[in-house]
Amino acid sequence: MNSYNYTLSSLLTFPRRFYHFDRLSIFDKTALPSPNLPISQSPNLPISQSPNLPISQSPNLPISQSPNLPFAALRVPFSFTAKLGLDIPRRTEAHSRPLTTGTSIMSANQEIRVFAPATVANVACGYDVLGFAIDSPGDEVVVRNSSKPGLRITEITGDGGKLPKDPTINTAGVAALDLLKHLGMLDRGIEMEIHKKMPFGSGLGSSSASAVAGAYAVNKLIGEPLSKRQLLPFAMAGEASADGAWHADNVGPCLLGGIVFIRSNEELDIAQIPSPKNLWAAVVHPDIEILTKVAREILPKEIPLVNATQQIGNLGGLIIGLIQEDYGLISRSIHDVIAEPRRQKLIPDFYKAKRAALGAGALGFSISGAGPSVFALCEGEEIARKVGAAVEKVFTAIPINCQVHISKINPRGVHEVKC
Repeated sequence: MNSYNYTLSSLLTFPRRFYHFDRLSIFDKTALPSPNLPISQSPNLPISQSPNLPISQSPNLPISQSPNLPFAALRVPFSFTAKLGLDIPRRTEAHSRPLTTGTSIMSANQEIRVFAPATVANVACGYDVLGFAIDSPGDEVVVRNSSKPGLRITEITGDGGKLPKDPTINTAGVAALDLLKHLGMLDRGIEMEIHKKMPFGSGLGSSSASAVAGAYAVNKLIGEPLSKRQLLPFAMAGEASADGAWHADNVGPCLLGGIVFIRSNEELDIAQIPSPKNLWAAVVHPDIEILTKVAREILPKEIPLVNATQQIGNLGGLIIGLIQEDYGLISRSIHDVIAEPRRQKLIPDFYKAKRAALGAGALGFSISGAGPSVFALCEGEEIARKVGAAVEKVFTAIPINCQVHISKINPRGVHEVKC
């Protein structure tokens, strides 16, 4: 891996530059400021590009001279931590003590098991900016203290042998390592188990769940130096290691729970939206796989102004409907005129399934994330179960096996469960 000697102030103008340089081919190294130069000498990068965080607030030490901030600092988005209230703590005296009974505040939690739920991203009209969590399925991660220094992934189940145990290229491992790097605790001995309980390429945020669970579990194990909200950039880095994308519509609700709106993915400026008390989701996953890369490639690079206006109106209407518990407005707003018309061809009998869902009483129906999972929002559990059964009937007639998940909006997000 290349080494770079940047000042913290130079990093403030790069809200997207948080990835492993040698892992993501899409990363443009030429866009980086010249090494060893203060930002004032870096061409084409005026300080004005760093909003809301004056350079004067940034320490003057180069990263290479800061033992508590190794490479993770290149991926933690300093430009928006202040805006989010993410005054993220770094290494403390207590964190640096060796792991011995009675001397470390971190030694109390010997083993932690956490559950990170599946999520529905986009929610029809909120492409890359809206998502919500459901109760199941989800991934589990177990972490425990170890006498051997460093993070090791000792077991992975439910993946069919597809996932690497190398933590530097595993989404859960990358998120956990970024957190440990930020805290200056890379020598902390931790064993990790990953138990995959949702399919790959499902449109339910599988990689996001693993990344969130990895960061959250390690944070719990070491005594919770960071809040849930402060874990967001680390979980985002984990998911980005899988697909190269930087959007929080899965990670946000998986981590925080509920319905999450993202004003800016670059700045991770997010907000939780209240969920109506009787709002339920019917999520159906047909047993086919759609690669996110393929689903993104078929989207248009430009859209007509009339479509943009309609989509913005639908998104605004959906958010207001959720806040005001106006089910009629929610129903009128769950329409996607940009992604769904193009992605539906990847899902057999999509429009037949949509007609069945609406006929059974759904408020609205669309594709979950990049698909192939589909979802319907419903008023009440009874209607949600009818809708789930109607959509399942369409897929099984093709025939395609599918799994149906009926859930209220999950308000908790990732959480600890009993070992």
